[in-house]
Amino acid sequence: SAESLMANLYSSTGCHDGAISAVTSDPDNNWLITGGFDRTIRVWSGDAKRVSELHGFGDTVTGLAYVPATRALWASANSPQPFIYDPRTLSDVTKYHL
Repeated sequence: SAESLMANLYSSTGCHDGAISAVTSDPDNNWLITGGFDRTIRVWSGDAKRVSELHGFGDTVTGLAYVPATRALWASANSPQPFIYDPRTLSDVTKYHL
């Protein structure tokens, strides 16, 4: 469950270089996706192993939402518009959704 995965992440080292500020889940892949004050998004497998990560946000990741209908990850980093990614590849697909 997402709760047990979060417990595993909190007890492990190297989760984020700062506090976690946003969380969502991708039930299609059984992933938990976290965003942090370290300006990164990290994708975690069901056994709390890091699958991938995305760097380069200009500010804290303030919001995350996985949209099952489009299989897209929407993210905000104190920005006026969302960033939209394919969570499997972390490719920026914003231009295809806005």
